[in-house]
Amino acid sequence: MGKGGQIVGGILLFVVGSIILTVILNPELLVAPPSDLRQIELETFNRINQERSDRGLPVLANDTNLCLVAREWSESMLSEDKLGHGNFDARMKTIGYMNKYECGEVIAMCSGHRTGIPDIFVKGWLSSTGHREIMLTPKHGKMGVGVARDGDTYYATVDFIFYD
Repeated sequence: MGKGGQIVGGILLFVVGSIILTVILNPELLVAPPSDLRQIELETFNRINQERSDRGLPVLANDTNLCLVAREWSESMLSEDKLGHGNFDARMKTIGYMNKYECGEVIAMCSGHRTGIPDIFVKGWLSSTGHREIMLTPKHGKMGVGVARDGDTYYATVDFIFYD
C-alpha cells in the first residue's frame, strides 16, 4: 500500500506504522450488515416462541427452508415498497411444504424506528386477529423468520408450518 492509501470495496485504507486507518467513501457501507438483520430475525423468532410458551403452546422449531423463503419475500416487498402476501402457496410449494403441512404467514412493515423492531412486529401481529391466530396455532410445527431493511424501514415475514 502506497503513501496515499488504497481503495478496497469503497473503503480507503491507510497504514500508519502498524495501524490501519479506514475512511468510508461509500455511505451505503454504513447500512446494517446482514448479521444485524439475522439478530432481529432471531429476536423475533424468540419473541414469538415466548408468546406461545406463555400461553402453554408448544414452541416452534426453526426451519432453514422457511427462513430462506421468508427472507426472500421480505427482500421482495422491500424492493417493491409494497406489503402483501403475493403467491404464498407457490413459495411453499417450491420448498415442498404446500399440501403436506398446514401453512401460514404473517408479514409486517415498520419505519422510523432503530430499536425494538422485533417487539414492534410481534405486538402488531398479536393485535391483529388473523395474525394472532396463525402465530398461536395450538399445534407443533416450525417457523422461519426473514427481515429486510433499507435505512429505518424494515419488512418482516414469518412463515409457519404446523402438524399434529
